[in-house]
Amino acid sequence: LSSDLDLITIGNTRRILNCFFEWCVLEGLCTVNPVRRVAAIKQEKSPRHAMKRIELQYLRAACDSARDKALVDFLYSTGVRVSEACQARIDHIDWERKTVLIEHGKGDVTRMTYLNPEAEVSLRSYLDSRSDDSQYIFTRSRGQSVLPLNAKTVQNAIDRIVRRSGHVFSVRITPHVFRHTIATVLLRNGMPVEQVKRFLGHAKIDTTLIYA
Repeated sequence: LSSDLDLITIGNTRRILNCFFEWCVLEGLCTVNPVRRVAAIKQEKSPRHAMKRIELQYLRAACDSARDKALVDFLYSTGVRVSEACQARIDHIDWERKTVLIEHGKGDVTRMTYLNPEAEVSLRSYLDSRSDDSQYIFTRSRGQSVLPLNAKTVQNAIDRIVRRSGHVFSVRITPHVFRHTIATVLLRNGMPVEQVKRFLGHAKIDTTLIYA
């Protein structure tokens, strides 16, 4: 078996069996984990795909609400994960420094990310349009909701924007594609990979190097 899908299946099977036999050893059902000596299946990570810069403009032009435009600009400018965007708080925006504090990201890492001019303008416009007292930057659009967006709601919003644009994109547009795109842009513009690693909140530089 040589396809990537076959390797993933084999790797997952090995992992499940390893966990099972480790549990058996702990419970005294057997004395040895026979899978422990079986090497993990290593795979080359596939390259990350980014959207083209003009495709970002197609998305921005297709936004028909202040929230949608702020969401598109925020995802691209900050490069945050969708879960981090959903939990981002208004009081963590430093308008003077153009920064947003991201607390308890993946791996419980707290870091600072940045707002470009487009993101600052669209975010201010969106927040000024709201009358709720939610602490979250992005809330659900019904009534005076104080509930933050969730990942599914964000993807649904992105899907609507894509359909409204009428454009055929070079990649499937997901919240994570914005993260791929800004990482690629930063590296192409000469930002040192260590700085890009900190910007994205990666635990290992190997993950960042995939974008290079």
